[in-house]
Amino acid sequence: MKAFSQFRKIHWKPSHVQELKPSEFMVLHTVKHAFIDGDKSGLKVSEISNHLNIARPTVTQLVNGLERKGFLVKMPDDYDKRVVRIHLSDKGKELAKKGAEDFYCRFKGLAEKLGEKKSTELAALLQEVFDYFQKTEKTKG
Repeated sequence: MKAFSQFRKIHWKPSHVQELKPSEFMVLHTVKHAFIDGDKSGLKVSEISNHLNIARPTVTQLVNGLERKGFLVKMPDDYDKRVVRIHLSDKGKELAKKGAEDFYCRFKGLAEKLGEKKSTELAALLQEVFDYFQKTEKTKG
């Protein structure tokens, strides 16, 4: 328990995203990855909500705030003009790129410190932990 609780104390937030709340950065990250994974049409609020497991009204507030700050843009769907799609703005793309670079550097350093064998073991163990908790959450519901 102590080892897991200590992760709360780590300042994971890179300095270039200090103006964003963690939930806002997660929305940006989700929109960015949808684009990288091939969804060039943008995401609907419901899709972001489902992916992050956050209520739609909360996602709407986050998206509106990120749009006001210039990180996201809303565009009508190509086929159904009633549907709004969420895209990264140029400012959002730049911030997401810096975030990915920071994340890569942090974990590259960790991998170098641990070495290949321990890094592979850690990744496998963390996946097992994730799978376990995901499975127990589904059985609780």
